[in-house]
Amino acid sequence: MADFSGNTENLQCYKESAWMPKFWNIDALGWSGNPILYARPPERNINQTVWPASNSIDGIFSHELNHNFDFGPWLFGRHMNSLIETHALVSMNFNRSEVSADQWYQQERELFDEKIREGCLIPDALTSKLLQFSERHGWSALKRVMHKSQTSYSNPWPHTPYEQYLRWWEELKIETGYDGWLTLHTLSERAEIIEMFKRLQPFSLKNPATLSDVDSQLLLSHAEFSEPETVGWDRLWRNSIAGCRLQTRNETYASGIYAHAPSRVVFNLEGKWKTFTTFVGIARGREEGSVVAIIKGDGNEVYRTLVDYQSEKNITVDVEDVKILELIYEPNGSANNDWSMWLEPRIIR
Repeated sequence: MADFSGNTENLQCYKESAWMPKFWNIDALGWSGNPILYARPPERNINQTVWPASNSIDGIFSHELNHNFDFGPWLFGRHMNSLIETHALVSMNFNRSEVSADQWYQQERELFDEKIREGCLIPDALTSKLLQFSERHGWSALKRVMHKSQTSYSNPWPHTPYEQYLRWWEELKIETGYDGWLTLHTLSERAEIIEMFKRLQPFSLKNPATLSDVDSQLLLSHAEFSEPETVGWDRLWRNSIAGCRLQTRNETYASGIYAHAPSRVVFNLEGKWKTFTTFVGIARGREEGSVVAIIKGDGNEVYRTLVDYQSEKNITVDVEDVKILELIYEPNGSANNDWSMWLEPRIIR
């Protein structure tokens, strides 16, 4: 991994502590340099099968180990380093848990096409295109570009994800003469990649309390929070989920707030708005999600409803004279898969 990435001095951490209690029903693995314990489904007998084997590595451990070799300037996705992991597995012919190296390679190679079919492209899926390149030209050019990204001080590596991705293809063309950006991406795929990165671009937020009266409406996905947000898992996203369009079981939305339950976001309206409208729903593919949506005005509950994967509701609430608006999601039982979203959330004068 270190040899392929060229990243030996910039390691974020060293995962040197990891152990496997063979007779427990849990695995103990290193995470960011610290050992952690996490539950395994009983049917996955990792302790007796994967860990003692000389040609296998546990998938989660392999994934986290790869984060040792992150290097910010070329990370156009949070898990772009799966390229390093795949190279290591293929080179050593290692199984990744119960999956063979060849099967893992094919699975990762097809991720881009899978996400395109789902209408849910994310930056991590772009690594698939680099794997498709490796099928045609091997690993050596990828290795040279990866090393160059950490040493090209005369031509600094770009810092926006879209520019980073394009730079990869520019450098690979220099190395091989092969234009992968034009050849391995269809016109529609290039357009979808551009749109995805647009969804991830930062934008200026507006303060509902001080916004001019000329503005008769405001999408709260473009509004400042008056307090730090809280979410139950991952992070809060505006207008996408890590680049993926906001999608419920049946609909796609251009704007919204993804806040995994339990979550809470707060806005200062300063009594200047009359109506709040929103759709509430669970992200597509999260069939087990079930939450309670709660809306509060100045600390008083004004609306409560159950939201599950099958239901998608349009809500309108009177917020006249309300100073503080709270949007809350609580788990309805387990918080597993509670990918809750406020969709097209809008305040109106």
